[in-house]
Amino acid sequence: KLGGDIAMGFFLVGGITSLLVGYLTDTGNRCHLFGAVVIFGEASCLATYFVSNYWQLLICRILTGISIGGATPVLFSLLGDLYADSSRVYVSTIVGIASNGGAAAGQLLAGFIGPAFGWRLPFLVISAPAIFCAMLIFSFADEPNRGEQEKEVRAHRQLQHTGNLSTAIASNEISFTSSTTVTNSGYSEKIEWRKLVSLVGTPSVVLILLQGIPGCLPWGMIIVFLNDFFSNEGKMSVEAATATLAAFSVGGFVGQLCGGWLGQRLYNRDPRLQCLLMGLSTLLGVGPMLLLLSGGPSHGLNWSPWAVAVASGALATATGPNVRAVLQNVCLPEIRGTAFALFTLTDDIGKGLGPALVVMFIRVCDGDRRTAFQAIVLSWLLCGGILLLLVATVRTDEARVQSRLREALSNSNAAATLNDNLLTMTASSGSVPVLVSGEGAVLAEDPTAIADVECHHRIKKSK
Repeated sequence: KLGGDIAMGFFLVGGITSLLVGYLTDTGNRCHLFGAVVIFGEASCLATYFVSNYWQLLICRILTGISIGGATPVLFSLLGDLYADSSRVYVSTIVGIASNGGAAAGQLLAGFIGPAFGWRLPFLVISAPAIFCAMLIFSFADEPNRGEQEKEVRAHRQLQHTGNLSTAIASNEISFTSSTTVTNSGYSEKIEWRKLVSLVGTPSVVLILLQGIPGCLPWGMIIVFLNDFFSNEGKMSVEAATATLAAFSVGGFVGQLCGGWLGQRLYNRDPRLQCLLMGLSTLLGVGPMLLLLSGGPSHGLNWSPWAVAVASGALATATGPNVRAVLQNVCLPEIRGTAFALFTLTDDIGKGLGPALVVMFIRVCDGDRRTAFQAIVLSWLLCGGILLLLVATVRTDEARVQSRLREALSNSNAAATLNDNLLTMTASSGSVPVLVSGEGAVLAEDPTAIADVECHHRIKKSK
């Protein structure tokens, strides 16, 4: 029950929560949302310290999943607007390493503190600093502009700095006073239903979502059962089992670091090469994991389980940083939160169903955990095959995103150009306030006329 029910509830609730948080990510202040989500989830973790029965423990652990599932869409939406596509894999790698490092640190704290002070105290020690950090983010972090790091947006911003308005000012055609205010046009698109429909109609997004469940099923087994499996079916001592799992974690660190570095280099050369790396590394990761589960030295095989564990961890984790960056690159900035909510849901379904399916497979196999685990690992073959299909879709989908950005900016730029022209006219003729709306422009003698027009850009010039 501890392995299956709690793990499934933890991940499934986190995945479902991510849908709501994903939509809120695309409509509100993400720094405030991130802080609130983490505070709520970690408060549930802290409450685990005070539970007195199994059902209270179950509820607290399930609610903690809100912090994990809800934070992911917000985090990667923010990162997409803080870093350009030429470095997103590097950033995703750092986040993945930090996340896994935090999980490893939590296990170490539980291992050291639990035997001496009881199993409850680690929940208190881990959750309190997380709540404090979340409060700092909620209170002091600045919200970046959506789309700020997209190629088309950066090119548009550079054009604004060197465009007609700057030329006019430099040639003294326009003279600004301290009472002159200019609101520059930029990327300000909002989430819409038609954009959400286009999201699920984007081939690369669909493939990334489809690979999530088979790709994460083995991780549910690894997280919950693998250490115990090494101790029992693997005939290892507790120390040897822990060391083997630690070797797998070391391999995971190496895989994320090298996979992220290589993936970004390949992407900067050709996005299709990055997708090829993801598919091949996932397919090749099946062999070492099956070998690791086959029994080891107790069955007469001449290999070191630690070396195989490192290789397995490295191949299994190389995809993670890359697939998140690919999803960022094929989605419009205003719907990235929703996209990552769907991504988190499919991942969490896989992680949540993994332990439950293992339990079911164990029953079907008459208690043979080895066969059940090996069957779960084979789902990586399906995952790798789906990732390879991205080679045929990723460039087209990235180009489509940039085309839509360019179209939105061109509409905004048309209004800004009209602003510049009208400002030049009014500067030379002495006309009073100019107001430019999405539909056109108005020159008004009466200030109340300006208030009657819905506008996107307003230029006020004192006489």
